[in-house]
Amino acid sequence: EESEAGFVTKGGKTLLEAFHGSPHKFDKFSMDAIGTGEGAQAYGHGLYFADSEDVAKSYQEALSPTRGADGDYMKSLEPGNQGGGYWALYDKESGYLDTEMPMFKSEAEAQAFIDNPPTGALYRTEIDVTPESLLDWDKPLSEQSEAVRGAMGDLAKQAESDAVSPSLLSKRVTGSDGVSRYADLRELDGIDGSSAHEILESIYGTSASEQLNNRGIKGIKYLDGDSRAVGDGTSNYVIFDDSLINIAERGNA
Repeated sequence: EESEAGFVTKGGKTLLEAFHGSPHKFDKFSMDAIGTGEGAQAYGHGLYFADSEDVAKSYQEALSPTRGADGDYMKSLEPGNQGGGYWALYDKESGYLDTEMPMFKSEAEAQAFIDNPPTGALYRTEIDVTPESLLDWDKPLSEQSEAVRGAMGDLAKQAESDAVSPSLLSKRVTGSDGVSRYADLRELDGIDGSSAHEILESIYGTSASEQLNNRGIKGIKYLDGDSRAVGDGTSNYVIFDDSLINIAERGNA
């Protein structure tokens, strides 16, 4: 049965319950680990989570060395001597090196990896954020919380005081609907969350997340792939502060 999460109330506190699939096993989320998973960061610089357990599982399986829960891919690999005391994994049929695999210090170590490859882990988390503290990627800013609108207004004023080029504050961007249009961070009613974030990243780069976090915006919410096609449904999240994330459960798919 498909499992879905979302905002829940526990002990009178609002928390976001969400899933994360990873090729790694760990005891704490860290912003320092960004890039060791998929690494795309297409929806902002932060740690990624999903309402849907199935979405999280798909990332766990796609990013783990087994390339799937059945592990058949590993059976086609064999150790190959790289010289210099290192061993790598080659495809038995093609002879090509799998560059996504680690290097090993012995043939036995490489073979042990093939026989018992890591399968990653699926995490159920509780995140200390509220709906009002998230920038909604898909909604116009005019329909978002006062906290979001206030943060964006503050950032627009800061950019102007920092003498940021007007060409960065007002530029052609692609909205969440896929349509290219001019947007201006100083005119909040005319843009959506994705356009505002694109402008912020053009000014501040990956530190746009830090700028938002410093003003009380703790992350981004956006529709996942299946939901985006119909414009409604389950969401994914980007969280800017690892201290807000508690691992409630860790297991295998």
